[in-house]
Amino acid sequence: MLHGGKLKPEFYQSWANYYTKFIKAYQKEGIPVWGISIQNEPMATQKWESCIYTAEVERDFLKNYLGPTMKREGLGDKKIIAWDHNRDLVYQRASTILSDPKAAQYVWGIGYHWYEPWSGGEPMFDNVKLVHESFPDKNLIFTEGCSDSFNAQKLNDWKLGEQYGRSMINDFNNGTVGWTWAKSRQEFLLRTSSRRYEDGSANIHQLVLLHWTLFKVRPSGRKKNRQLTQ
Repeated sequence: MLHGGKLKPEFYQSWANYYTKFIKAYQKEGIPVWGISIQNEPMATQKWESCIYTAEVERDFLKNYLGPTMKREGLGDKKIIAWDHNRDLVYQRASTILSDPKAAQYVWGIGYHWYEPWSGGEPMFDNVKLVHESFPDKNLIFTEGCSDSFNAQKLNDWKLGEQYGRSMINDFNNGTVGWTWAKSRQEFLLRTSSRRYEDGSANIHQLVLLHWTLFKVRPSGRKKNRQLTQ
């Protein structure tokens, strides 16, 4: 599956079985599994392992194989996240899958990333809002976001932090319920080749993320009727 590829239909059931075996193996070692994504970046042809799923293929694999198999194996409580790719096509993918009741029953939510501006243009926050408004009973979760390739001159550039802050503000305003992130190459290099962390310091985007995590929302909390600003 290097440089793309796709799952052959004759192996759909075997692949669905593998998900359940993977989860059970982790749980046997005392590692709880909250949920799974059907496929990371299903429209990306990567130089590493990747697998292409069209919207229809992802829908049918979930509906006919993965969802029923998870339920049959006693794993129906595990959250299943569809799409797990960029905001540009998030509505098209969500619409194809969630408009089918037999597929939608297995979907906890729609995952998405932020890499659509890498091909030019601006982040497509309105697409997140459209999914939320069209399918309010499904969750939206930001599942990955890391910064560009390493550049030592940008380690203290506030634009890195602003990128995270801008995305979080817009995504939460548009109905997102959870926001995770991927370690950037800058952070990895900083952690492995610098002593800056020994004195408690961090790079810019970590400071922004820390600012957000300090404001914890309790399960019984109420949202105020006001918009976050840029």
